[in-house]
Amino acid sequence: QAARACERLLGELTEIEEKSAKRIEREPHAEDISDAALVLMLFTGVGHSAGPKQQSHLPINVDAASEYAGSYDGIVTDTVERHALHLQRAVLLEELVDLDAARAALDDAVRAGERRPEVHEASARFLARRGDLPGAVSAVDRWIDLDPSSAAAHAERGRLCLTLGDARCAVEALSRAIEIEPDTPAYRALRGAGRRALGDGDGTIGDHTAAIGMGFDEYWLRGQRSEAYLAEGDLDAAMADLQVALRQRPEEPWLLELHGRLVAASCVADEPPMASAGE
Repeated sequence: QAARACERLLGELTEIEEKSAKRIEREPHAEDISDAALVLMLFTGVGHSAGPKQQSHLPINVDAASEYAGSYDGIVTDTVERHALHLQRAVLLEELVDLDAARAALDDAVRAGERRPEVHEASARFLARRGDLPGAVSAVDRWIDLDPSSAAAHAERGRLCLTLGDARCAVEALSRAIEIEPDTPAYRALRGAGRRALGDGDGTIGDHTAAIGMGFDEYWLRGQRSEAYLAEGDLDAAMADLQVALRQRPEEPWLLELHGRLVAASCVADEPPMASAGE
């Protein structure tokens, strides 16, 4: 499936390359011809015209682009268009698992569109997927600087903080996301997970209940809410949530362990009180 996806992407870029070349040949002095020239500069050599090794690295063929466009000077005046093409290239390279080249393409996108929030969003998500969480946080911070009203940006920062073990940071960031978009259940669920890490049982129950009520009913939400109910001594509510979670994930180890704790707590609660020595 991944191979077919890569083949499709390469085919699309080959078609773009061919159309761009024909356009430049047909209208070399058109006002918007720089877009077609840039496409060639970024993608010439991709697809059927490239050998297997070239396809895996997608080299930038500046010489071929210059042949069509005359020179690099003045090819690109619209930095938005440039950053968008670099982002497209990064997506393709990541699909091809050429991660160093994908990172380089993202760096090019950041340089070309440093003031564009979507560039830093793409960079943050790429770095997070690659395990560079501090780098991802830095990219998200820049994303927030440029678009402070983006709920997605604050939520991504919260998710990263949660992954890094900074629950307080996660709750703060997700609270901001919820202020902006109060009806997004995933934000409530993540904040509930952060509150759980802080030992805030009531907050965990409140957020998870809201998320479930909005239709975000996941096994881990039920399991975490069951834990919170157990800590509060509400064994019936804890068991009800746990049974739902186990129906979704019957072999999940931590749910089975929680089930053992809940059964033990129920047995203790059912034991009759010990008689005093004088009775």
